[in-house]
Amino acid sequence: MVILDVDIQVVQATIDQLAKIWEIKDLGDINKILGIRVVKDRPNRKLYLDQKEYINNMVAKFGL
Repeated sequence: MVILDVDIQVVQATIDQLAKIWEIKDLGDINKILGIRVVKDRPNRKLYLDQKEYINNMVAKFGL
């Protein structure tokens, strides 16, 4: 599960509420999920998603 919000306190409150119900493990900042790379540009408040690694693997696999 990925929890996103502009307010870190909202994220923490959500994590705290989930932890009351289920056993959870906070893995920290996300870098990749389901093969999608996540790049954070914090100063500009932007989030980028790409599948460059997956695309490069498919290109290599199929010789394109």
